[in-house]
Amino acid sequence: MSTSWADAPPFDLEDSARIEAGKKRFGANCAAYCHGSEGTGGRTPSFKGNLQFSAPSTYKVIAEGRRRGPDVMPPWSSSFTPEQIWELVAYLQYLSKQPAQ
Repeated sequence: MSTSWADAPPFDLEDSARIEAGKKRFGANCAAYCHGSEGTGGRTPSFKGNLQFSAPSTYKVIAEGRRRGPDVMPPWSSSFTPEQIWELVAYLQYLSKQPAQ
């Protein structure tokens, strides 16, 4: 993975088309088992209203995964392109600005 991809997105994270693409990818790959519909929790904390995510660290977790105790997430860098991962980040950043449920 190139550090330039992880350091900064190649597009504006507030681009509605990119957010929508990330939403579709999230719904198809992330929502059902782990993160819940619209990132409302599932097996993890809700993304809505959660302002603790920085874009680069979110990208890194999606790309590289996480393996800490019960907090395990597979790496997605072999399934998604860097641009597709940034679209997921755009969607998660959008969710974080929505009211918590």
